[in-house]
Amino acid sequence: MRRTLSKSRLAAFRQCPKRLWLQAFRRDLAVIDPGAQARFDAGHRVGEIARALRPGGTLVGHVDDPGRALQDTRELLADSGDRLLFEPALKAGGVLVRADVLERRDGRCRLVEVKSSTSVKPPHLEDVAIQSWVIRGSGLALESATLAHVDSTFVYPGNGDYEGLFVEADVTEDVRPILEQVPHWVSEAQRMLGGGMPVRDIGAHCAQPYDCEFFAWCSRHEPEYPVSILPRGGALAADLRAEGLRDLREVPEA
Repeated sequence: MRRTLSKSRLAAFRQCPKRLWLQAFRRDLAVIDPGAQARFDAGHRVGEIARALRPGGTLVGHVDDPGRALQDTRELLADSGDRLLFEPALKAGGVLVRADVLERRDGRCRLVEVKSSTSVKPPHLEDVAIQSWVIRGSGLALESATLAHVDSTFVYPGNGDYEGLFVEADVTEDVRPILEQVPHWVSEAQRMLGGGMPVRDIGAHCAQPYDCEFFAWCSRHEPEYPVSILPRGGALAADLRAEGLRDLREVPEA
């Protein structure tokens, strides 16, 4: 059965196919640590501030009801007038996304992805690429894509004044070469979800670019000193595992 994917699930697949499979079929095994929850809360707060700095926009609700969110978005975009939408729901190619900010002026759209980090990072560009692919696939004319991140030099003056908190970086050209990869990610993710749980040992990918919520479950049978703890030794650890060596104490001195 073909499943609807989201931006976050495609990101999980990019990090580790096993993570996406567990999200889809064994969510009960997830453990959300306080640090991850704090980062999620911070991102949510930053998103609220970004909306407040853009008066006159419409927030599309229904966080837990994608169908209604899609319907509301379609209705808001039905006429040809200018629009400023927060969290609009768009779907194409079996992928559903909720854009942080979608602005339409004179028939052309601009996507703004808001991040709580202080710089543009490679995973952010993949996020924007996935959203751009879906937006275009849904029939909208996407002219540009921007990533709004926190300005590390910002000093909060108080009284709820966050003007100047964000730096907006135009990433339209940075995202362009990634766009053609998105449909391949989608088809590979769908194919993987049609089978059993992928086999993948723990390693550096478990925390890069994000901490995996299934790490505790995946590592439950790991030895006390797994070969994966070798610093900068990802390739070597893979070779050792291929030889059947999982514990550093089992590795011959030679």
